[in-house]
Amino acid sequence: MRPNLKEYIEFINSPEGIKQREKEDRIANKNANIDFSLGLLVGEIIWRKTLSAYTNNTLSSFITEQEEIDMIYALEKQYHNVMFTNRKPDDKMTLEDKIEAERVWYEEVSYKQKLMGKYFPVEIKFTQSVSYIPENIDKFFAGVRHYLWNTDACSYNFSKENIEIEKMGILGKFIHFTFALDNEQLKTKYLEQYDKQD
Repeated sequence: MRPNLKEYIEFINSPEGIKQREKEDRIANKNANIDFSLGLLVGEIIWRKTLSAYTNNTLSSFITEQEEIDMIYALEKQYHNVMFTNRKPDDKMTLEDKIEAERVWYEEVSYKQKLMGKYFPVEIKFTQSVSYIPENIDKFFAGVRHYLWNTDACSYNFSKENIEIEKMGILGKFIHFTFALDNEQLKTKYLEQYDKQD
């Protein structure tokens, strides 16, 4: 089950949580170079100029009134599930409770994914002009991905192969990106267990 806020705060202040944060800081410091920093900057530009228009928060501006009612119903069902089922201590939750919690969450996410697939572009291309071409494309990619991941709202994904660098003379340097709608069907161990019981 996903931890609640109290459990998370207790964890990050525990010895294990402090070790985890120190490990993350070491990784961040290792990545901190000009190519990673350029990736962070370009990631922010991409987010602000393009990808921020296609998120969970903007979905309601695309959908019909009936679809919005259905989405609100799914959200309310999920909220009821979180407020009542998930309040039980882990040792008091039966397998049926866990199955139902995951199924309600999955149904809400699946419905949103269906609407995103209907209204959002399947693919978005973006070109950014730069004065410096990254030497280490892995670090640059990590920087872009890090920024987009930390928005907690990005509906699109991309891989290193979706980055193309173009040089046109001394001043003409461009980086082309292709983003694909991240619309895979999500599966959990609880759903798989549920299907086995059917």
